[in-house]
Amino acid sequence: MSLFDELYGYLSTDTLCRMYYCGDHEVFEFYKEYDENSIISRREYPFLESLLSFLEIDHTSDFLQLDQIKRDLVLYPGYQDRKRAETAQRELRGLSKTHIYYQIMNIACRQELIKAEHYHGYSLYALNRLLRFCNNPNMYISYITEFIENVLNIDHAGRYPKRRMKQLYEHTMEDSDDVFRFQPISISYKMVKEGEIVPVLYSSNILELMDFALRTCVEREITVRRCKNCGRYFAQTGRVSAEYCSRPPAEGQAVCREFGAFQQWTLKQENDPIYKAYRREYKRRFAWIKAGRITAEAFYAWSKQAQEKHKECEKGHLSLEEFQAWLKKEG
Repeated sequence: MSLFDELYGYLSTDTLCRMYYCGDHEVFEFYKEYDENSIISRREYPFLESLLSFLEIDHTSDFLQLDQIKRDLVLYPGYQDRKRAETAQRELRGLSKTHIYYQIMNIACRQELIKAEHYHGYSLYALNRLLRFCNNPNMYISYITEFIENVLNIDHAGRYPKRRMKQLYEHTMEDSDDVFRFQPISISYKMVKEGEIVPVLYSSNILELMDFALRTCVEREITVRRCKNCGRYFAQTGRVSAEYCSRPPAEGQAVCREFGAFQQWTLKQENDPIYKAYRREYKRRFAWIKAGRITAEAFYAWSKQAQEKHKECEKGHLSLEEFQAWLKKEG
């Protein structure tokens, strides 16, 4: 079930969004404005997944949609053009199927339109703030991508984001528009479900969600790296030497970290003379079953003994020559 469908019955009330980072994951919670502890819905993702996946989307069509949505909603207050508002909401709901950010924007904009319909003279200042990302989405995406590359990418910017950010901003003019500029956002500290007290962002604004993601990485000194398998960025919340990500894979594919571990194991075994000796004899004896030289029971009994001898050799209790001699003798 989509987030919009899950919250649909609550959209006539004040449904608000907050998000936080805890450990190696990020959480979005939706709750009633006057009852913060009443959680309507909760979404959990790997750390930084919402930002990274948003940057990876092909925005060619949705940025055009965002521009039209903003035009329709900006004109709505002056003309009370219900058709424009309905068109914008339909477009937003379509976008909301593609990413959590758009889902949040969709819900928040609908809330503001409901208030505008029910309260005469209601200011849509909050709506305009929600749509600020629509003013120039390509520019914002570009600045954030550059910030990740120049501050967070461990292979390009180094191990310490705070230090790198200081260097970057010291060499950039204060009034320059060439770098991402952090803005004041509504953050508080809260005891969360995981039992930790963490900074929590209270916002449904896409720019503020992305801002919060970047400042959390800088504050916690969390770097990113491109995965050696899929080529996507991933947050290094564990070992900074990690080369493979554990981000949600494409359908039908293995998680890159599992693939990487298998690749490393395979490479190690290919260069291991102990394993090669064992594997060569294993294949030879397995072929004997088909030739009728031994029974399957006899093969598996030998295999069990060979595995024990293989372990002894790996531990140094048996030399490679002794292990090879045993394999030949048993043959």
